[in-house]
Amino acid sequence: MNLSFLDLADSRKTDGHQLWVAGCSFAHGLGIQREQRFGQLLAEKLNLPVSFLTRPGTSISWAADQILRSDIKKNDVVVWALTGAGRFTFLDDKNILHHIGAANYKDVSIVKHYINEKLLASNHMLYESFTHICQVKNYLEKIEAEFILAVMPLNGQEHDLQTINFTKDIKNSIVLFDQNDYSFIDVGLDHTHPGPLHHKWYADQIYSKYTDLYK
Repeated sequence: MNLSFLDLADSRKTDGHQLWVAGCSFAHGLGIQREQRFGQLLAEKLNLPVSFLTRPGTSISWAADQILRSDIKKNDVVVWALTGAGRFTFLDDKNILHHIGAANYKDVSIVKHYINEKLLASNHMLYESFTHICQVKNYLEKIEAEFILAVMPLNGQEHDLQTINFTKDIKNSIVLFDQNDYSFIDVGLDHTHPGPLHHKWYADQIYSKYTDLYK
């Protein structure tokens, strides 16, 4: 059986301290150059090498698994860009992973055979997402890593605002959008995702939160 679906998106870059960035297309930098991603800009601010545990369209559960199975060590810095709770990762009969959300549910025909679309907006998805966030938080605290939970926007329909309510009391969390305004400073080449200026804003906000917590 081909187990490539268990592959990690990236690996450790150094024996010393480093930055890890996890998340979906926002963290992956869809629509911009690799060096313009907020994770790369933050790495430069921190003067650390960086690994990207990112893929477009991924779920909270996928990112949590990537973090928990990576070689993260004491005093490493982890920035997890939290996406909406209404996404899941599905392995099809050919052992191919599909990252499913409201935007592409109908595009992956095999998914409809197994899973009802109503699941995406159910409390079960909140349960799955919140337990994964708690698992990662517990793990990173146990190994004494430094971390930021950065709540990223999708849109008014898909982004589950209950994630904000869940994370707001976690001192390591930061909400990186206005609930009344989902616009970006600029957009990427795909005309959908945030552009270089907005990624710089992300990096500045996360760096400020990090220094408040750890410096």
